Amino acid sequence: MLDSDIHSQAGNHMAPMAMSRRRHWATAFKAAVTLTLLVYLFRSGSLDPSAMGLLATNPVLAAATVINWVLVSAVLGAWRYRTLLFTVNIHLDWMRALHLQLSSLFLNTVVPGSIGGDVWKSLAVAKHHSERKRTLLFLLLVERGIGLSALLAASSLIWLLTGRWGSDAVQPDEHLTLLFIVLSAGLVGLPVAMGLLIEWKAGWIRLGTISGKFSWLGKLLEGAEVLRGHRRHLIGAYVISMAMHSISIGYFFLLTRAFPEASLDVQAVATVFPIGILSVMLPVSLAGLGVGHLAFETLFASMGAKGGANVFNLYILGQVGPNLLGAIPFVVVRNHAQIEKQP
Repeated sequence: MLDSDIHSQAGNHMAPMAMSRRRHWATAFKAAVTLTLLVYLFRSGSLDPSAMGLLATNPVLAAATVINWVLVSAVLGAWRYRTLLFTVNIHLDWMRALHLQLSSLFLNTVVPGSIGGDVWKSLAVAKHHSERKRTLLFLLLVERGIGLSALLAASSLIWLLTGRWGSDAVQPDEHLTLLFIVLSAGLVGLPVAMGLLIEWKAGWIRLGTISGKFSWLGKLLEGAEVLRGHRRHLIGAYVISMAMHSISIGYFFLLTRAFPEASLDVQAVATVFPIGILSVMLPVSLAGLGVGHLAFETLFASMGAKGGANVFNLYILGQVGPNLLGAIPFVVVRNHAQIEKQP
């Protein structure tokens, strides 16, 4: 009996250690991929580190960077999350929502991975609403799904409204255009899939109970029940997301103007932007660095342009640099967390 207890305790200690080692190896692998790709692009002449100085020397780009970060990442990001929280009957005052948003941006930047800050934000709210923890974690998936769908919707809308390709622009590769159209179909598919997921919640739970293999999914989807009847807030969050991505596309287009060899028209930018951003989401490098640089360099090259890696470098720098300012509200949030329920 004593031996079994000893083995049981040893096993309980070994499991977290094994998970920690796997996380460390995964982080090391991502760092190696990031470094390898950045070195490759630098040695091939595709990535010029000195171009980062444009954000400091070009007043138009500097102002656009500040406006884009404040408006999109901070203000609209906080507004979208605050709007989604209304679906679970949780009210955040504006300052509190902004503090949480800035803190999550900081954590997303300094913590390996791309959702660490978002998970922390959900758990920070759940600390005062423990009975809604599963719902808040499900809401994180909803926010991600809305953001992805809105990215495709905003890109498609801009692509359609800007008309035919400019006479001075290089015609896009037909395969790239086809890929863009297929991805854009997701602007309908994702919301429908999310709606079906919510409506079929009970079925998923029964399936999990019968098989025992999907119980984790059933438990997670238990939090989806409260989203029913809140279409107005969900649609509001979707519209906010479309505004965020539209502004980001405009900012990215402005960055291309800084490099004559990377000059693309608005429609071309609306095509490459969502595909490049989707590549950044692949969990094979640190914060999408390296992979995103290579993806945009390749996408620009498919249109006969150059400098995609440099444009993306400015774009990501304009996000990562200001995100570090979130360290200040992060400390404040940890010390003063007060969330009130919506009356």
